[in-house]
Amino acid sequence: MKTKMIGTLAIACLIAMAVFVGTAAADGNAYIIASKSGSHNYISEFSTTNNVYAWGFLGYESQAGHDGGRVYIVNYSATWTNGDPLNDVSGGYEIAHWGYVGHFDGILAWPKNLTPGKYNLILDLNCTEHNGVWTNIPDSYGGYITDPVWSFTVKGDEPEPIPEFSTMAIPVVSILGLLFLFNYRKQRRN
Repeated sequence: MKTKMIGTLAIACLIAMAVFVGTAAADGNAYIIASKSGSHNYISEFSTTNNVYAWGFLGYESQAGHDGGRVYIVNYSATWTNGDPLNDVSGGYEIAHWGYVGHFDGILAWPKNLTPGKYNLILDLNCTEHNGVWTNIPDSYGGYITDPVWSFTVKGDEPEPIPEFSTMAIPVVSILGLLFLFNYRKQRRN
């Protein structure tokens, strides 16, 4: 009887844990990801001939009084301080509208031809063009939602490499050697 009660209690605890974990996952924090095609491929390295698309999630807390957010591409910073301006390098921010359960997909944030360098893709949840980190929107844990940041690099087009002398000299010497050998054999026959 005691074993059966412990088993029932263990199952009840597992169900309770699943409910709490599911609830925490449903609260979900906002995020933003960069992609080359608008699909859900995480990309952190682009070439100058790529487009940069943004996709992500606005977070459940952001829907209260905020219908979406703004997507910025700014010069890279390892840390963002409350009040930092978001100076978009792509020609202007884009709007991430509240889509299916808060998700947004395939926003063209920066059309090709990109400028080589390191950048941050930022989702400004409270649409202020500032507050690189804190949005002052409370989350369900007693803190504040942070503006999601995704870092990426744009590599420049690599120039055609110039062959080294030895790379060019070996085939040239080989051909000259063959010509010399053929000429030597021809003279020997005569």
